[in-house]
Amino acid sequence: MSICNFFFPEGGNIQKRPCLEEKRPLQLRVTSYSTHAVLGHGGFGTVMLATCSNKSQPVAMKVIHKAENRRSIAKEVRLLRMASGCPFLCHAHAAFQTKLAACIVMEYASGNSLEKFIKRTGKLKMDAITFYTAEIICGLQFLHANGIVHRDIKLDNILLTGEGHIKIADFGVAVEGMFGQKKVVGKAGTVQYMAPEVSCSE
Repeated sequence: MSICNFFFPEGGNIQKRPCLEEKRPLQLRVTSYSTHAVLGHGGFGTVMLATCSNKSQPVAMKVIHKAENRRSIAKEVRLLRMASGCPFLCHAHAAFQTKLAACIVMEYASGNSLEKFIKRTGKLKMDAITFYTAEIICGLQFLHANGIVHRDIKLDNILLTGEGHIKIADFGVAVEGMFGQKKVVGKAGTVQYMAPEVSCSE
């Protein structure tokens, strides 16, 4: 007996349902967004405040020149996609490219960076320090559990949402696959935030 006759003994005929035409989402490209302001400049690109043409919610668009950063771009997109599993890491909404640049569309942290927040408000109270530190540790633990070392943790890369929660951003110099006894060598990150034994080494 054939499999078809076993499951459908009455001749094995399967009644097909009519196909429904499903609307595909619009393909996103650089012209799908309107940019409003520059949020910041980094070693790997420029981040701008933008909105999608069919949505009013603001997003952050990171524009990176492809000429010398192709591997870094692909890695950052992978890590941002992986970061969606943790609420304390910056998440990506979309990624696309033009002939000269790659664009990564990320969630917009309206509270700005922790660096600017401290400059604006002055010293943090101990309760705020404890709260932010706990969320940063949770974000780093998630990265380390997935074999990721950020390598550029600094106040400027710690963003705040409008609700006051932490978002760790900028995975440009992060390394992947750091499991077991594997080590990474070389100097990376921002000198002012490096441990003395790292910043003074050649």
